[in-house]
Amino acid sequence: PWIMVGLCAAIIYPTLEDPELGYVLLMKKFLPSGMLGLVIVSFFAAYMSTIDTHLNWGSSYLVNDVYKRFIKRGATERHYVVASMVATVFIASLGMLVTTLMNSIREGWYIFTSIAGGVSIIYILRWYWWRINAWSEISAMASALICTVVFRMVMGIPYPNVLFYIVPITFAFSMIVTFLTSPVEESTLRAFYERIRPGGRLWKPVSKKIPGAENDEGPGKAFPAYILSVISVYTALFGIGKLLLGPLWVGVVLLCVCATAGYGVWRYVARINWSNQNDD
Repeated sequence: PWIMVGLCAAIIYPTLEDPELGYVLLMKKFLPSGMLGLVIVSFFAAYMSTIDTHLNWGSSYLVNDVYKRFIKRGATERHYVVASMVATVFIASLGMLVTTLMNSIREGWYIFTSIAGGVSIIYILRWYWWRINAWSEISAMASALICTVVFRMVMGIPYPNVLFYIVPITFAFSMIVTFLTSPVEESTLRAFYERIRPGGRLWKPVSKKIPGAENDEGPGKAFPAYILSVISVYTALFGIGKLLLGPLWVGVVLLCVCATAGYGVWRYVARINWSNQNDD
């Protein structure tokens, strides 16, 4: 639905200096009073659900993973509740400060995806390599943030070209930190492997100690399904756009490719023996 509304806005208001206004203009032009009020209320609800989730999430990180672990141990629960309130106000204040530095929602997404692009490799790799630890992720997040500030905000390198700088630097720094820090405890690694069964060569130091792990399929077996999933998603997106804007035959072809790729993914998922998964 969002894509179709965006396409309609591009057709009805083709000369907007700020394309982000297109959605609001469509609301004002086509929605009756009652429905317009419901949509506005839904926007406030969506905004608040996102904001309170991230405020609570962020304060829980600061209190449970940092303050409670490294700064103030053994305090009362009341103390930590008060600390979480202070952390919430602190994060909200930082959010308002960052907001003043942005000129548009698009710029906000550019910054967000620049940071996420830097840590994405580590977030994926943690499933497939036993050596990734908490410090790997923390260093990736910190270096991605610093690189985004330097290359995007200070040097003004445009998006997505800035990713060519952020991603390799973040990955290299995270790998250095990974090998300079201790690995996760073996009991934790074994518990993770027995539950997830990731398989593959990068888990051999752990899997060789677990009976039956030699039969686990590695990530290479799932790679074709991953490619088919990407093809299915993108052909669905562009196929719908071509059905609406033309040429029609291109949209039909893309959606046929989408259905074929989706069927391939379904066949892969259907052949997995889910009964071997550990539900404990």
